[in-house]
Amino acid sequence: MTTRPAGNYRVAVRDFGPVASADLEMRPLTVFVGPSNTGKSCLATLIYALHRCFHGAPERTLARRPGWRLHFDSMPTAVGEPTIENFSQWVGRRPDDRAASTLPEDVVSGIRSFLEAGEGLISRFADLLPRYYGTARPADLVRHDGPERATVELDCELPDRRRARYRFDFDEDRAQASGEVSDSFVRDSRAVADLRTPLSAANPWERPPDSEGPALLEWLASRIMEESVEPLRHRAHYLPADRSGAMNAYPAIVTGLLQGAAATTGPGASNHPLLPRISAEFLSDLYWADPDRTPSTELTGLAERIEERMLAGRIALQRNEVGAPRITYRPHGWTTDLPIARASSMVSELAPVVLYLRHLVRPGDLFIIEEPEIHMHPAMQAAFTRTVARVVRAGVRVVITTHSEWVMDTLGNLVSVSHLRENERAGIAGGDAAMKPAEVGVWLFDAKDTDGSVVRSLELDPKVGLYPAGYDETADTLYNNSILIGDELRRRDPS
Repeated sequence: MTTRPAGNYRVAVRDFGPVASADLEMRPLTVFVGPSNTGKSCLATLIYALHRCFHGAPERTLARRPGWRLHFDSMPTAVGEPTIENFSQWVGRRPDDRAASTLPEDVVSGIRSFLEAGEGLISRFADLLPRYYGTARPADLVRHDGPERATVELDCELPDRRRARYRFDFDEDRAQASGEVSDSFVRDSRAVADLRTPLSAANPWERPPDSEGPALLEWLASRIMEESVEPLRHRAHYLPADRSGAMNAYPAIVTGLLQGAAATTGPGASNHPLLPRISAEFLSDLYWADPDRTPSTELTGLAERIEERMLAGRIALQRNEVGAPRITYRPHGWTTDLPIARASSMVSELAPVVLYLRHLVRPGDLFIIEEPEIHMHPAMQAAFTRTVARVVRAGVRVVITTHSEWVMDTLGNLVSVSHLRENERAGIAGGDAAMKPAEVGVWLFDAKDTDGSVVRSLELDPKVGLYPAGYDETADTLYNNSILIGDELRRRDPS
């Protein structure tokens, strides 16, 4: 298995949208299951938005810009002149003296206190997050009839075991942030290590500025805060549930509707966005995809596997004479291409998956797929679920939302088969895509006994090798009804 995303993280919410409470541990494969209208897409959108906040989302739909950078103009005032002087003296030492000494304690304490105040995070979080829900006000994300305050908590763990926690609260009046960052997190950061490294040996993009004092302290604080949310600083991709319709409308949309379609705030913003931001960014990603770019050979191979075994044809991304993208499907044996709008619904559903794997997704990225079972025969649902497991094994963090018993049963098999030895898996579908229990997190959204849904973890039932997602109740009800109907028919006509 290839490299995993750097670090792990948890997301906990209270009274957020339709969700009363949730505490999610993000695994290599995370699955949201449960009834409709319980918040699965709401939390999937939150996770996507957090990655976009901290990786660097484009401010305009058709614009690209470098990754997220923080700027702390108030840092010098917050820590005070004596701390700045001590920091300047430490930086001013000879490189070998600086490398042999630790950062002054008052500097460590000052940076930690500044980071725990959440400055720089809350302004970006409060500004960008609501846009993914079609509003400009964080207060609109508070659960209806709840306690009038919503909370989002992040708990990030880096590979070296350092941890940082942040909490965001917002209500009708304001949004605020607080954090928990240890002295060791500051002292052992890569940013401090970079200050001990000669500039000639440092990455030009990451190296500190040549100045001293306040500007350098601002650089150090911003770098450490970026480290503290590092598990979220990976590219995120979201395939919404309405992707088939969006794909069919794609030729018309790319003629000009994308520009500013998702803007809800800022200059030129519209109170009525032409597209939900998730859909706009989905189509924008396809618009900007480079047909000649293949980020990962392994992921490209999985895209080809979908084409060969599920689509029986080739998906192509081309550019016309003015540079606009054109997506086509060519069935095996054909010599001409079909516009994607004339292909079957299943092809329209899977075409973006193929294009993302081939041109956009890289190992370490987050890939969210809503309801992958749409327009698929049960056999295809099972085959696609096994492909998702292979994508995870290629180093991509995947989140799916689902209502499908076939998806869940296949997932149970993929985890159960991991308990077999390699030589025992021969002939078992998905034996090459086995996943360990710790790699899979299944979360049930339950709204039976509360005004909002409560999200809880589902563990694999070792007796049957399946996740108890509640589908058995529906199956039992249907079966019992069929028995009652049969009994009535026989009573009416005994012969």
